[in-house]
Amino acid sequence: MAKLFVQAQATSNRSEYVFVQDSASTTGGGKTGIAFNAASFTAYYVRPPVAGVGGTAVPITLATQTVSGAYSSGGWVEVDATNLPGIYRFDIPNAVFATGVDHVVVMLKGASGMAPVSLEYQLTGFDPATAWLTGAQTATAVWGASPTGYVDATTFGGVLMETNSLANGIDGEVGDIPSNVWEELKVNHTTAGTFGAKLQDNVMADELLARDVGSGSGAGTINERTVRSALRGLRNKTTVINNEMTVYKEDDASTAWSATVSSSDSSKTITGVDPA
Repeated sequence: MAKLFVQAQATSNRSEYVFVQDSASTTGGGKTGIAFNAASFTAYYVRPPVAGVGGTAVPITLATQTVSGAYSSGGWVEVDATNLPGIYRFDIPNAVFATGVDHVVVMLKGASGMAPVSLEYQLTGFDPATAWLTGAQTATAVWGASPTGYVDATTFGGVLMETNSLANGIDGEVGDIPSNVWEELKVNHTTAGTFGAKLQDNVMADELLARDVGSGSGAGTINERTVRSALRGLRNKTTVINNEMTVYKEDDASTAWSATVSSSDSSKTITGVDPA
């Protein structure tokens, strides 16, 4: 059974070419010479029932037709018995393709020596003959009017542009996070103890070097012993003048701290370390 796609509509005006096989042929040859009014020759169609209506065979009134004539409901004519044996033109009534169902079956039968012919049509909401798009039409349908300048977010191209813009925006925001964080850390943080101040001013290192490792007294007292004071005493310029020992800072000019050296003969004791 041949199955074709046809748009469901009230005015189809569809002319079909059908092949009628000779029932006596063992090679599948076509049957020639069947006129519209041949004895016992009939045509029917059936549409699925809808709400209790339909589902029964409906007769098609066959009528004379010419090979190149205008559409005429029920028209029937043999195309060319010599060159196309078994091929007939059949003008199918518009009622066959009316809207309301999704398929319909047509049958031709009864003429002497003919095998029955059946046609099945899938009824669609569009015309398959014009609905297929070219490559350019497909691109236009998918992308919109042109591949650039989309402002309508309902087109695929517009959605892509909106998505791309959103992705770029997120990427930009994410990309700015490190610099923003760094800016927050390194600037406008002058209060000792803040993380930004420690990064910017080496406060963390300064606090570690100035930590009391001696008596535990408060910072800046004369009895404090710090890592910095010890390191300066070991590596920096040091002088002892009149029982006064002076330890200089890294520039060898500024005093880091000083202490009194006792003048006892039995021992030399440094007292009063005062870290700068």
